[in-house]
Amino acid sequence: MSPALEKSGGSAETQNCFPLLPPFEMIDKIFTATKAFISYEGKILILRESPQYQDGTNSGRYDVPGGRIVPGQRWDESLLREIKEETGLEVRIGRPFHVDEWRPQVNGEK
Repeated sequence: MSPALEKSGGSAETQNCFPLLPPFEMIDKIFTATKAFISYEGKILILRESPQYQDGTNSGRYDVPGGRIVPGQRWDESLLREIKEETGLEVRIGRPFHVDEWRPQVNGEK
């Protein structure tokens, strides 16, 4: 047993097994989203977000197509829907190559 667990009187089953990691903060809302790098003839499609988009987090900035996953919808179906909505394109999805976490502020909410 580690000295930290002995001091606290706990066991590995009841204590955080990774004591160097900070505790997770509570999140009221989780928005799961997907993004696409659309490659055509060696170029990547980049869009500029409209300032008229109500739920936008990057108004006037450049980004790749994508958006929130609708609850109950598969990530790939959601990505195809977002690409079609934002660009009018029908594409084939390749293998995912990056997964990350980002917590933006949307309409004053985190």
